[in-house]
Amino acid sequence: MKINILNIVLVTLTLGLTNVSQADVIPLEDWWLQADNAGGLRQNIDSPDMYFAVAQTPLWLPYMNYEIMEGYHWATYAEASSMLTSNSLSTRVHTYFNQEGWSGYYFQGVNRYFFRYADSNINGKYKHAGNYVNHNDTLSNFNQSNFAGLILIKDEFVEPVSEPATIAVFALGLVGLVIRRRRART
Repeated sequence: MKINILNIVLVTLTLGLTNVSQADVIPLEDWWLQADNAGGLRQNIDSPDMYFAVAQTPLWLPYMNYEIMEGYHWATYAEASSMLTSNSLSTRVHTYFNQEGWSGYYFQGVNRYFFRYADSNINGKYKHAGNYVNHNDTLSNFNQSNFAGLILIKDEFVEPVSEPATIAVFALGLVGLVIRRRRART
């Protein structure tokens, strides 16, 4: 219990010293813990585009936004739920319980239970660290303690279109327009 109180005090001091409370965004380096065997970002083996990012402290700040690493975004409950296959028998692996160096729910001096969605501050939904990765949690609470981290979705990589290709498409469009106008005149 002393560790939980100490963590809450440290988070409050850190946020106050970095003026995060004024910006409403917690910088990545202030919340993301990369110390476990997965580097703090565990892939859901049943839904490979879903990841669980571990928080440094067990205190969820529902009124704050969390900066997310490039290439990912913070999933909403509906978005993540659509990716989960709760009837799959192939995956009987816990979200984080006894995984990646955790001892049950315990890691680095604290218990961690709740992975939060981007809209958890509205609906209270969470993914429990002890449930299977493919299980769609339907319960909700607004408990700020025992925060485990965030549920992220890997963004699709879109190959940028090179300049020559853009010019070629534009030129073909102009040629098509000229041909169409000539046909319309005749």
